[in-house]
Amino acid sequence: MRRLLARVSLVTAVAAASTMGPVSLASASTGATFHGCPERSLCGWSEPYFQGEMTTWEAGRGCFNTPFPIRSAANTWKGGIDVVLYLLPGKDCEGEYDTSVTRSESRPFLPIAALSVDSVW
Repeated sequence: MRRLLARVSLVTAVAAASTMGPVSLASASTGATFHGCPERSLCGWSEPYFQGEMTTWEAGRGCFNTPFPIRSAANTWKGGIDVVLYLLPGKDCEGEYDTSVTRSESRPFLPIAALSVDSVW
């Protein structure tokens, strides 16, 4: 019975997480880093839910091609100036962006992998 309840809880948690939009980092993590992403950073992971390889980008530096397709992302800038990370489906910031990560937000799952990002202040 305990195993069944544990599985039901896990399935419910995964289903709820898969329908989420941006997640506030304040409630998602209490440590100095968010899944290995340092404070005041823009990070992307090769797998959903902040798994796999991680890469970082400098804030306000414009367009970057990603070293691998990005499937989840986080912005650990908390206060002060607003830093936004736009995630785009094509290389060299080609294509329409429909996903952005603003200050203190994260995206645990990107429906379309990002091949480039644009970082603005």
